[in-house]
Amino acid sequence: MGRGRGRRAAQPGWHPATWCGGRTILPAIRRVLRSGWGLLAIGIVVGTAVSLLLASWTAVEDAPALRGEIATATPPSAIAPTAGTPHNGTADDAAVRPTEPGSPPDAGPDQRASPRIESPPESSSTESSSGSAPQTAHLPRATQPPVPTQEPPAWLRNAVATPDIGDRPMIAIVIDDLGLNRINAKRVIALPGPLTLAFMTYAKDLDRQTRAARAAGHELIVHLPMEPLGDRFDSGPNTLEVDLPPDELLRRLRWGLTRFGGYVGINNHMGSRFTGWDTGMALVLEELRARGLLFLDSRTIGNSVAKQVAQTVGVPYAGRDVFLDNESSAEAVRERLAETETIARRYGFAVAIGHPHDGTIEALSGWLPTLAERGYVLVPISGIVRRNLAASG
Repeated sequence: MGRGRGRRAAQPGWHPATWCGGRTILPAIRRVLRSGWGLLAIGIVVGTAVSLLLASWTAVEDAPALRGEIATATPPSAIAPTAGTPHNGTADDAAVRPTEPGSPPDAGPDQRASPRIESPPESSSTESSSGSAPQTAHLPRATQPPVPTQEPPAWLRNAVATPDIGDRPMIAIVIDDLGLNRINAKRVIALPGPLTLAFMTYAKDLDRQTRAARAAGHELIVHLPMEPLGDRFDSGPNTLEVDLPPDELLRRLRWGLTRFGGYVGINNHMGSRFTGWDTGMALVLEELRARGLLFLDSRTIGNSVAKQVAQTVGVPYAGRDVFLDNESSAEAVRERLAETETIARRYGFAVAIGHPHDGTIEALSGWLPTLAERGYVLVPISGIVRRNLAASG
């Protein structure tokens, strides 16, 4: 028996597919295949294998697209800033935040000595046609300054013609705070010109009022609210303030510059704090330079840096000499007009600023028609700026 087992591998008809003493497994496989359960089991196995292969191939093909979708769906704001990275303008704020300026006595613009040149008490200028100023104003998305061109700058294009000067002293009369009290604004527009009329940015019906002023021969400037010293003064909505980040300052400035057209530049409404801040004034004057506009410094404080910054930036500049109506009676205004004449005779020109008060309008109504016969010439503010530019070479 042992010898027979040893010779089995050599016996004819033996095959590796034998089992249990010579029985092959092939008949057993055939029996399984003929049964329904066997076919079902084989189908499940084959189907599972094919599904796994397809799933693996699809995952490999879709991986780059999936990564792209995840990256696109992640907003930049969801990424936390790293240490030392400015966020929401914080670093800019720290870089430009000023110390509060002092309030030295007003020496007058251009360092010209004058008999009495005083800063006015800053008032809220909140009168309107109904007696109160608006407390809010829509602030749209900041607009970009126009692209510089080869044509003359806006202050020259929009300037009112200057009368023949000859050798006569020049006087520019500027009326601030226009547009709120529309009745008195209409009275000012009816005065002999050319006057320089500064309309408030937050007044209503500005297009109609400024068109009427232009048609009457007057020159226009934007009267832009700037932050005063002290909390008791209300300079109005959209004021330029020293604690605002640069982008918000620009947005407010550009909003004010969209309120009406045809103007030669701007002057400050209040601003005893803001005009002493060189960083903020540089931002404002850079924008004016890009737009081809001039700046008139109302000089509500003696240490205004507007003139120095304007010279550095290259913006046409003029400064106020006299405030006409710190005391608003007609008699007091006439006295200030006389002082204006004195300064003009001494230096060849003078700039006086008043407001649409009844006393101011009354005094100007009698004074303006007699100006030429007394040897003076009334000019718009652009005429003073031209004179300053010519004098500076």
